[in-house]
Amino acid sequence: MADQTPFDEKGKLRSRVGKLVFFVTPVLACCRLGAIEHAEIGLSKKNPDKFASICNPIAQARLFNEVKTDLNVILGLCLGHDILFTRESQAPTTTLIVKDRVYGHNPIKTLAKIIEG
Repeated sequence: MADQTPFDEKGKLRSRVGKLVFFVTPVLACCRLGAIEHAEIGLSKKNPDKFASICNPIAQARLFNEVKTDLNVILGLCLGHDILFTRESQAPTTTLIVKDRVYGHNPIKTLAKIIEG
C-alpha cells in the first residue's frame, strides 16, 4: 500500500485496510521513502533549518516490485505521484483514496461543485 504520510500518520488505516479488505499482510511504503532532502536537489523549503524530504513515488513502486506484490493499492498519494507510481509498478495498481485536502478526501465533491457551477 503506497501512501502519503500525513494522510495516515499512525498507520492504523493502512494496516487495517490491508488486513480486513485484502486479507493479506500489507507491504507499506511511505511517500518519503529514501529521505532525499529538498536542498539536495535544489528545492527551497519553508523552514531552511528543518530537515524535509521529498516524496518519492518511483522508489515506492520499485520497492513493491522487489517484493513482487500481486496488487498495489494507493492510499492518498498526490495527483501526479499516483501516476508515476502506477507507471513504474509491475503489479496492477488501484487507488483506494485520492489525496484531496480541499474536500476531505471526497473527490466526488469536486465534480459536484463543477456541475452546480
